[in-house]
Amino acid sequence: MSDNGELQPEVLAVSEEHAIVFENFSLEETASSIDLEVQNETWQLNSLDSSVSNSSDSEEKLSISNSKQSSLPTTTCKQIEHGIILKQLVLKGISSQLMTAQAKLKSKEATCLTVSTWIGIGTRNGLVLVFDVTQNLKWFLDTLDVLGTKYSSESPDGWGNAISAMAFNSEHSRLLVGNACGHILEYDMKDGKLVRTLNDVHPPEAAILHLQFTDLPTLALLCDSGGNVFELGFKRTLGVRGVDTRCLFSGSRGEVCAIEPLRSVGQDLGAVFDFLPKWESVVVVAMATLSKILIVQIRPSTKVIYSQLLGGDGLSPPCLGWHFVAVHSQQRGRSIEPVLAYARHSELHFVQLSIDEERNRVRYHPLLRFQLDFNLRGLQWLDPRMLALLDSEQQVHVVDIKTQESIDVVDVSGVNLVKSTPFFRGLATGGNVSEALALVGTDACYNSMASCAGQLLLLCSTSLRSIGLRHWDERLDLLLSQSRPEEAIHLGLRMLNGKAKAMHGLKGTPNQRKRQLKDKEIDILNDYVERVLVPLVMQEPTMVTSGRNLKSVIELCIDVCIKLQQEALLFDQIYPRIANSEAARENFLQLLEPHFLNDRLPSIPPSIMQQFVAHYEDNGWLDTLESCIIHVDVSCLDLHQILTLSHNQGLFLAYLYVHTRALNDYVSPLEDLLKQLQGAVKLGPPYSEQDLKLGHVILVYISCCLAGRTYPVGEIDQESRVKVKHQVLTSLTCLHSKRASDDEPPYPYLRALLEFNTQELLNALSLAFEESEFVGEMGARRQQRVIDILVEIMINSSQFSPDQICSLFTFIARQISRSPRPDSIYLDPSLFQQLVDLVCSLSSKETHQVQSRFEERQQALLQLLQIKGQPSLGTEDEEQLLKQAESAKFYRVCEHIYEQRQDWEKVFECYINDTSRHGDILYFLRNVFSESSVVSDVCKIEQAVLKHIQLLVKLNATSLAVFLAVNKPTLIDVAVTALIPFPRERYRFLEAILDLATQDDVATSTAVLIDDDDYCIEQYAELMAELEPQRLASYVQLVDVIYLSRLLDICRKFSILEAEAAVLERQGEITAAYDLLLGRLQGCIQQLFVQPESWQDFETASQSIIDFCQRQASSLTEQEREKIWLTLLDELLLPQRSLKENPDASSTIISGLREVTQKVVTSIQGQISLSKVLPRLIEDPETTGGTLGDLRQLIMGLLDNYTYETTLLRISTRLLQGDVHSLLSQRYRQSRKGVVLRASRCGSCNRPLQNGRNSSITAFQCRHAFHSGCLLEEIKDCIVCQPIPTSAPPEDFTALNPEQLPVLQLTSIQLDSVAKARKGLSSAYPLTNLFE
Repeated sequence: MSDNGELQPEVLAVSEEHAIVFENFSLEETASSIDLEVQNETWQLNSLDSSVSNSSDSEEKLSISNSKQSSLPTTTCKQIEHGIILKQLVLKGISSQLMTAQAKLKSKEATCLTVSTWIGIGTRNGLVLVFDVTQNLKWFLDTLDVLGTKYSSESPDGWGNAISAMAFNSEHSRLLVGNACGHILEYDMKDGKLVRTLNDVHPPEAAILHLQFTDLPTLALLCDSGGNVFELGFKRTLGVRGVDTRCLFSGSRGEVCAIEPLRSVGQDLGAVFDFLPKWESVVVVAMATLSKILIVQIRPSTKVIYSQLLGGDGLSPPCLGWHFVAVHSQQRGRSIEPVLAYARHSELHFVQLSIDEERNRVRYHPLLRFQLDFNLRGLQWLDPRMLALLDSEQQVHVVDIKTQESIDVVDVSGVNLVKSTPFFRGLATGGNVSEALALVGTDACYNSMASCAGQLLLLCSTSLRSIGLRHWDERLDLLLSQSRPEEAIHLGLRMLNGKAKAMHGLKGTPNQRKRQLKDKEIDILNDYVERVLVPLVMQEPTMVTSGRNLKSVIELCIDVCIKLQQEALLFDQIYPRIANSEAARENFLQLLEPHFLNDRLPSIPPSIMQQFVAHYEDNGWLDTLESCIIHVDVSCLDLHQILTLSHNQGLFLAYLYVHTRALNDYVSPLEDLLKQLQGAVKLGPPYSEQDLKLGHVILVYISCCLAGRTYPVGEIDQESRVKVKHQVLTSLTCLHSKRASDDEPPYPYLRALLEFNTQELLNALSLAFEESEFVGEMGARRQQRVIDILVEIMINSSQFSPDQICSLFTFIARQISRSPRPDSIYLDPSLFQQLVDLVCSLSSKETHQVQSRFEERQQALLQLLQIKGQPSLGTEDEEQLLKQAESAKFYRVCEHIYEQRQDWEKVFECYINDTSRHGDILYFLRNVFSESSVVSDVCKIEQAVLKHIQLLVKLNATSLAVFLAVNKPTLIDVAVTALIPFPRERYRFLEAILDLATQDDVATSTAVLIDDDDYCIEQYAELMAELEPQRLASYVQLVDVIYLSRLLDICRKFSILEAEAAVLERQGEITAAYDLLLGRLQGCIQQLFVQPESWQDFETASQSIIDFCQRQASSLTEQEREKIWLTLLDELLLPQRSLKENPDASSTIISGLREVTQKVVTSIQGQISLSKVLPRLIEDPETTGGTLGDLRQLIMGLLDNYTYETTLLRISTRLLQGDVHSLLSQRYRQSRKGVVLRASRCGSCNRPLQNGRNSSITAFQCRHAFHSGCLLEEIKDCIVCQPIPTSAPPEDFTALNPEQLPVLQLTSIQLDSVAKARKGLSSAYPLTNLFE
């Protein structure tokens, strides 16, 4: 937000460091937070409620049927989310007094309302009734007695004595009363006596619309029906009361129809936030006209703080309201600041004020702006979070500001709400108001709405009504009384979660608030169980249980108890009451499942858990049961029941969970499951689904244990982690199992897992080797031992396939490459060769099913070769490895060996053969050419490049061209020659080379090589004509002129007419090019009649010649333009005439020719005279549609174009003539000015200028002067510096001939403009005559 107060258009914040948001008062507030309800006025609300509590009929019962829903556009409001929030009361004490006054004193209906610690009501006949908060009548004030008989007679319409506005001061000791005739009286509230009568404080014959006191008890504001705003300063000097008045806003500048001063007195919030001292000396007032909102500071100085335009229809009055709100700023933190809510029609805005203490000035910060879905008529704050809005349909909407949500609506259309219409229309003063003010006052109700202690008071003609917020517990009790307990329970949960709105009456610290809400929710739940659940279980239908389902009722009870953390209530009180019913018990147990799975119910009585397990076992829901068991604390489980069930039904997760969590045993369950897996492995694949599940569970369990995690979730405690890892690894690598048979092979557990799934076991071991236990010298020994065992099991056994052994080889290579010391893991040389033979032979016979492991094996073999300290290969072994790698297509392995030999040619061949590394070929060549110092190696590489030049061009011709141009430009010509057998690749390569020759950032040797050799360009053009003839026409536009003759031969050789015409056009042979394109068009037209499917060629030919004519039109004479355009038009019209005589002609051909003709005629516009075109179209209308009406659109387009061009020419001519006249006038004025000469002697002969012999003197603007006889007649410029000359005119200017005027020099551009203007003017007359 800028300092000048410019308003931003959307939801606004001043800046990032000054972002301001409304504070969210939830149950999580700290104990030091302040309740933003007005604390010192709470007793008023209690008094008002107590006064009507004894009257059972005083509360108007509200229901969902008469409470309409309304929501802001951004939120969909549901009434049931917050319950019935509002209650409407009739204040019977005050209402009865009003009715009594009307009956006995003929006071007529009420007209205005004001509220403080008093309640003041004015009537139509000038009576004022003042009540205290207990609704007792304190003062009865008759203004007619004060004003006397002079003002006692009523106006003809009966509004002369009506009270129009009232206001109490901040000390509640004075009452200002204004009436419809403009009189103002001040009363003392201590004794009810008149203090003073205010005369001449505003213009006469103007009704008082508003009276408002500020925080200062002696400063008030008034607004009258003339739109004026006055400041009233009360004073007392030497016992004499007086008043000072000052006009703050004049109605002549815009009529003010609403005012609202900022009042902080009475809002006792300074105890916490200490905001009062900085505001007590500042007086601010908001004023709203029919089109603008103003915030004005009037104390200590007067200045406008904020202004903004207001939109809306004439019936929508602007609405204003101040309130102190807790806001949070990143710069100032949390504070209490005043916020103005202003609105008109359907837009609601919020602006916050703050005091800049450094600069001692009031600043504004726009906060929010949102759109309402109704037309606004009134606005009042209920509390810092909620607004009460009155719409045009007489409905009160309560809106939550933070969420922009309408939380409740009350219809008051039938209560006869008092309006200020008579005062805005000036009925008592003869209607001397503007029409706009009278119209906006039609629905104005400024003085019939007031807010007090969270209640909205509405003044009706014979009663006073209150719309207030229900207490939070009252809202719950109301739902219960309406037999809607489920809604009451859900609302209570929303209140407890801080999501409910308007939590009125909830006091105390956050913990105390939660305690109150929780206790109330438990009471509602107990009542719900007693009145709904128990009758449903006992099958005793009642009015409450009708339409309810037993399962949904039980589900609600369980959900509420868990959310309230009342498991004891659920299992000790509710469940025993339904356990005797089988249906209720089954539903109860089944509804516990989602809470188990979501970890919301970790603890449950063991007896109920036993029933849950038995129930799911009986129904066969074993998978779900297993998922629930692992989410329940083991102390709640019957271990014998779970272990027996898990063993019998194969619940492996539950089996492991119970052993590890309850018994802290990680080895015994693993060994038990491994023995089961051994039996499945002995039978061999295919494995059953149960065996596959078992194997996967064991592998994941081993991986978690070796990584220090519990299975399936959680972490092993720090003290047991190392022990568990050691025990699991020892169990896996044990030589024999417990109670092993004599024929058991060594390492049975590892062997079984390897046979079941080798790759997954190796992956689990690979993750385990990353743990800290396998780091360092001891860790390397542990790794070596495991690897030795794996090698012993797999290499010396025939049970493992080559693919499994290759997985082991890959695993070993990965571990060796990861180890910090290459010699920490030892691999026997013979074993290395054996593994190499196996992996190479397997990869050479690779099937598609295992092709994904190919790169992994190659990388593993490469890592072993690159690790120092591994067995070195001899020459014979190396050659054997090369053959095996080439057979297996391990080209990266071959590359490694060739790099060791520095055989770069072979390395290049490896790159060529390895399709996955084609993108790195040029990078490799760049390194070789830049680093290799052996000339023979470079020559071999060059030969290899030429050998595979076709492949390199196919891969990326541009990159290859750049590489050769930078590194080996001498190879370019050789490469072009080598590509002769491959025309397409040669064409791409030449294209890339020629593109590089035009770039500035490429080596100059390339450009020189290409620019001096026109052979490449000719070859490229010839290949283009052969392979991509459609590009040749655009290419010939780019080449130099010296190559055009050769390109013309190529075009003729391959019969590419469009390109040939382009060459002729560039050579200046316009006629030949035109004839060529015209002939092509004629041929296409003839072909069209023979083969209608050749329509595409005809369109291309027609578009080419049209483009040609448009390009050349500017360089041709008018006669030449007419010739080419009219000839083209005739060629298109001629076949259409012949089609008239052929009834069998295709309609597609006719419509196509007409379409092209239309395009040609459109292109002609502005090129040649219309008189040459129209006769050809009109003389034979059949050629363009059959009737003259078909030419209407064409002719109208021509006429429109003519009108446009004529207008453009006329305007351009006028502008040009104006420029010329302005220039001539400027030059003439300059010529009339005197010239101060540099010297008194002639600049040519050096004689005195006034010598008596030469009377004529020529002076220039450069201040050089000469004798006229010393200058040649044709000299127009100063012979010294050549500026614009100026001759001194004679005294008699009127007798001077035009030829004798000074010659003014125009620039060449100006002279050309004048010539073109003359030519345009001369050519405009024939066009005008044509259409006259």
